[in-house]
Amino acid sequence: MKKVYSIFIFTIIIAFTWSALAGEPHFYGSAHYAQSVIVAKSGGSYTTIQGAIDSVSDAGASNRYAVIVYPGIYTENITMKDYVDIVGFGRTNSIILVTSGTAIIYPANKGTVVDIGVLANYGTLGANSTAITSGGADSAMVRCDLIVTKSGGDFLMKSVSVTGGSFRMIDCYHTYSITGATTDTGLIQSAFYQTGALTLFLLHNNELTMTCDDTNDDIVGFETITGGIGSFLLQDNIMDISAVDTACALWLYGTATGATFSNNRFTVSGTTNTSWGFYVDSTAGGAVVNSINNEMIVTSGGNAYSCEIFTGDIWNSYFDKITAAQATTGAGTKNIVSSNSAGSLLISGDAILGYRIAPVTLVDDTASGDIITVTFGESVVFGEVCYPDVTDNEWKKALATNAAVTHPGMGIALETKANGESGKLLLRGTIRDDSAFAGVMGDIVFLSDAAAGDVLYVAPSDSGDIVQILGFVIADNYFYFNPDYTYVEVP
Repeated sequence: MKKVYSIFIFTIIIAFTWSALAGEPHFYGSAHYAQSVIVAKSGGSYTTIQGAIDSVSDAGASNRYAVIVYPGIYTENITMKDYVDIVGFGRTNSIILVTSGTAIIYPANKGTVVDIGVLANYGTLGANSTAITSGGADSAMVRCDLIVTKSGGDFLMKSVSVTGGSFRMIDCYHTYSITGATTDTGLIQSAFYQTGALTLFLLHNNELTMTCDDTNDDIVGFETITGGIGSFLLQDNIMDISAVDTACALWLYGTATGATFSNNRFTVSGTTNTSWGFYVDSTAGGAVVNSINNEMIVTSGGNAYSCEIFTGDIWNSYFDKITAAQATTGAGTKNIVSSNSAGSLLISGDAILGYRIAPVTLVDDTASGDIITVTFGESVVFGEVCYPDVTDNEWKKALATNAAVTHPGMGIALETKANGESGKLLLRGTIRDDSAFAGVMGDIVFLSDAAAGDVLYVAPSDSGDIVQILGFVIADNYFYFNPDYTYVEVP
């Protein structure tokens, strides 16, 4: 699995120390815990995770709890509470085990699971099963193992079901496995399943392995069926999806509106029937899938398509490296720009084998990198840092404070646009703005806490400020934008 290393500059260092502790749990993101509750097989305040969660009655945005889970296997189904996070001692040390039901149900507002292993071993369970469910405004799973398995049975199995709100999975390993034959035909088994109004679905720097040896089951990495999607982003993931029957990385249908993939590696293989990288068939048309700088390998005993795009839907492929015997199909729009597809190099811009060539030096008000078209929710100008708004499904100027959800910064506006207008957004790459950027070579660039959309070269330090690294200065007025989606809040 690829590793992402980030540099965090803290003005305040917080140390957690417990006696007789073999190691220390590593906390995540903006979480600063006012309280903690200890769970251990012996010697802790509680012997079950749910017991510890249930004991908390006063958690809130300004009184956040950490349930610290010592090493051991905890056989229980967990229902989380708002502002009560679960923090383990490593994905292979602190383990939640279930054989039926849902392993973790996220709360309505804010909940994070860090450094935990989740093993959902459903065996021959005679029921549909889902390991993780989330519909909360801000749910996250960080540095975890998620292993979901079953043996036969004519029932559906999902790893993660997101019914709305925001869900982030970062730096996780995920294994999904179905073994044994079933009698039912046409079952579609999916690892990640999205339905309902979604503000953000982010999968970053994970490794996913899916296998199914049942000739009657199709498997799908990501199944998204309902509209209201704000941002469905997959970045820097490795995904290997293999089935005896049909396999597909993304299946988008119903009223779903689109997704963005960048810098991922997809390997999709089906032994007997057709396999796809992306299968896009929205009910009304108009769904847009942006694919940027990915590697996609699709093989099959039948047809192997990089994508099938239906009438009215759009696939934009930029700088992708694609291997698929039948390339593309369907009556929808396929814009393949500077991508290497099925052995034929299609060039529109600077590219070699699907890889971007950035100019040696940018001129003022220019950028090079992963660029998409979005709708802005307020007036923006070139160089302003933006975040995906959680209510309006638009991009607005980011600000590094906890007063409102205006972070993390995830893109930079590349055009001057008014509220409601569409324009270009840089997701990652190099950018130059002589009037807005400063700093000297090597300076770390932070999201500003003073003016929305601005950047700083010294970390914010006031209580309640958010410290998020956006990249580093390459030369005068010129920096590499590579936003870290993890961030800390100054106590």
